[in-house]
Amino acid sequence: FARFLMAIAAFAFFAGCLVLAAAPFGYEFPLRTWPLLLGQPLERSRLWRTKLLAGTIAILALVAVHGATMIVSGQKLLLGDVLPGIGFVAATICSAGWCALTARSVIGGAAFDACCQFLIMLLVSGGIFLSYKISGRDPDESELAKAPVVITYIIAGAVYAAFTLWLGWRTFKQMEIRDATAVANLALPDWFTPKAVAAL
Repeated sequence: FARFLMAIAAFAFFAGCLVLAAAPFGYEFPLRTWPLLLGQPLERSRLWRTKLLAGTIAILALVAVHGATMIVSGQKLLLGDVLPGIGFVAATICSAGWCALTARSVIGGAAFDACCQFLIMLLVSGGIFLSYKISGRDPDESELAKAPVVITYIIAGAVYAAFTLWLGWRTFKQMEIRDATAVANLALPDWFTPKAVAAL
């Protein structure tokens, strides 16, 4: 039962990180507050940093609570168990802005972020597996050195985090707010709508 509770806590931690990271960007869409935010006489870079900092502080608070819970429950925090969690938290913080701005919602951004990270892990794991098969080594051998595999994951995670952080900033910087219909998804492109109908 204790292991079941810890599994639920682990799931809540990972889901909470994804939602908290996407919230500062994603909540602006359903609340329709982008014009108010971007209409302020502030630099985009300052707005971006403030939103990124808000998500980071919320996630670090969740990390502290989850870590304290694990220590109180008597679990040992080994480096092999903590390192993937640190990588996940760093990648989530860096990629949440781009994912939330692309999905245009908190839940969509969290789901998109989780899928992107899973896809990267799948591609890196497949590449490592193929490289072992091509070199004639068995990937299931217990004697294999773990350091090259861990370094490969760290490099892939760092590249993914840096790229998505830059992509999020670029997306945020280029955002434009235009007058839209009540349901923007139903709006027709300007070239498709006759001027008389558009005026009506």
